[in-house]
Amino acid sequence: MSTEELRSEISSQVRAINGLHQRAVSACWAKCIPRPRDGELAVGEMACVDRCVPKFLEVHQLVGKDLKEHRGGKPVDFP
Repeated sequence: MSTEELRSEISSQVRAINGLHQRAVSACWAKCIPRPRDGELAVGEMACVDRCVPKFLEVHQLVGKDLKEHRGGKPVDFP
C-alpha cells in the first residue's frame, strides 16, 4: 500500500469514527438530557449517558455485522 493510499484509508477511518461519535452524542443527548439546566450533568443524566453510549455502540456493531453477512462479507460503510 502506498503512502497516499494509507493516508486515504486513515482519513476515511477517522471520518467514520467521527461520524459514529457524532451520532452517539446526538442520540444519547436527546435521550438523556432533554432540558439542560446547569453547566454540569445531574447524577441521573450521567447514569443515563453511561448506559446509552455502550448500548449505542453495541447496536451499531451488531447492525454492521448483520449487514456484512447479508452483503456476502463485503464491508459496510456507515454514513
